[in-house]
Amino acid sequence: MVVASAACDPLADDGRDYAARITAAGGRAEWLLDEGLVHGWLRARHTVPRARAAFDRLCARLAGMTAA
Repeated sequence: MVVASAACDPLADDGRDYAARITAAGGRAEWLLDEGLVHGWLRARHTVPRARAAFDRLCARLAGMTAA
């Protein structure tokens, strides 16, 4: 599982904690923190270059996890 958080989001730490709990329980999880992005950044991936780059990183991590 990949958990993505935006640094400018009050829920960002929740993503970190969620990934840590999954890992502690024996699961596989990675946490991605994207600086300069806000909650809901995914909707802007077609118009905001920083959001597009974050989306591409997220997709790459997901692809890497499914290939293993």
